[in-house]
Amino acid sequence: MNKWLSMLAGAAALFALPASAALIGSINSGPGGGMVATEQWANGGASLSWEVYQTPDNLWHYDYDWEGDIKALSHIIIGVSLTFTESNIFPGTTTPHELNTFGSQGNSNPGIPGPLYGIKFDTSNDPTEFDFSIVSDRAPTWVDMYAKDGVNGGPSNPVYAHNASFGNCLSNQTPATGSVFGCILGPDTRTDIPEPLSLALLGFGAAGLMAVRCRRQRA
Repeated sequence: MNKWLSMLAGAAALFALPASAALIGSINSGPGGGMVATEQWANGGASLSWEVYQTPDNLWHYDYDWEGDIKALSHIIIGVSLTFTESNIFPGTTTPHELNTFGSQGNSNPGIPGPLYGIKFDTSNDPTEFDFSIVSDRAPTWVDMYAKDGVNGGPSNPVYAHNASFGNCLSNQTPATGSVFGCILGPDTRTDIPEPLSLALLGFGAAGLMAVRCRRQRA
């Protein structure tokens, strides 16, 4: 009996899924940096970096760091998959936030290339540096972003930034460290990454097959 328990434990350990290694990357408004920006945020004056990792509870953590030279940040929007809902947002996500489709809407998002479905984060004191997080049960993919200055120069000189490949990012590509064609990492609705419980059950199933084969051989 102890022999079979040992086999089951070994199989479970073999198939257990550890927390994922962090995916780290960034875009910036410098030449070839993957970001389009205006006024003080142009020419390397703005950047967005991220670190994405999965914890043992099977939740994905998206930690972002925005930095904008001189001009203060009013809000930033991180794109998500079109079927992403509030139920995919977990405690630990920075507040206040709003999940919606955002367009130009007057001067709310000047220069945004098109509608963006995503999570909007408003800042309370218009900082030049802003750290924020999304915690979700959804795995990462390549998405769009948009940021606006809190005290911009008005309709004639708006201060804003967005990723260079806006509108061409969302995909089912397996993400890797860094950015891809001016995109950032954000939550998708893919479920093709096995859950630890599923893999553990697979391990127990494999151990069961091994036990049956051993019994047949002895018979």
